[in-house]
Amino acid sequence: MVDNEILHYAELMAELMRAYREKRTGSMFFITPDNRMAQINFDRGEIVFIYYRGKRGEQALRLLPEILRARMVFEEEPEAAIRIPLPSTQKIIGYLTEIESATRVLPVTAKKSPGELRSPREVIEAALIRNIGPMGGMLCDEIFDRDISLEKAIQQLSTFIPNTRNAQRFRASLHSRFSSRMA
Repeated sequence: MVDNEILHYAELMAELMRAYREKRTGSMFFITPDNRMAQINFDRGEIVFIYYRGKRGEQALRLLPEILRARMVFEEEPEAAIRIPLPSTQKIIGYLTEIESATRVLPVTAKKSPGELRSPREVIEAALIRNIGPMGGMLCDEIFDRDISLEKAIQQLSTFIPNTRNAQRFRASLHSRFSSRMA
C-alpha cells in the first residue's frame, strides 16, 4: 500500500482483516477525503476500541460503513491504549462485511449455480466467498481490476483467508484446476 493512497471500503476491510489475521497490536486510522477520522484499536489482532464521528463502541461500529473511501494508517504499539467492551472481533468483521455486501451489487457467482460457473474469475470468486463470505466478491473485484496473472490473483486473494489451512486448500484446489492456464 502506498502512503496517502485512497482506498475503497473493501480494501479498508481487507486491511482490517489483515491486522486481525496477523494479530497486530496498535491503532488503525481511516482518514476520509473530508478529513473525518475513524480509529480502531487492536490488541494481538482483537478489536478492543472503535471511534468515529464522536461515537465509541457499537455506536461507532454502526457508522463505519459510511466510509466509502479513506486513507489508512496503522501505528504499531506495544499494547492497546484504549479498550471498551465490544462484540467479538469476528462478529465486528462479519457485521462490516455483511453491511458492505448488502449495499453493493451481488457478486457474479450469486446469480449462478455451481454447475454454471465457467470463467476462472467466477470459480475463484465462489471459492473465496465460501471461505470468507460475501466480502470475497468485492475483493475479487479489486484484484481482477488489476492486470495480473491468474496465479498472482489466486495468491493475493488467498491472503484474505484468515485460516492458514483453508488458504492453502484454496490455493491448491485452484492451482490444480487452472494449472494448464498458469503454465
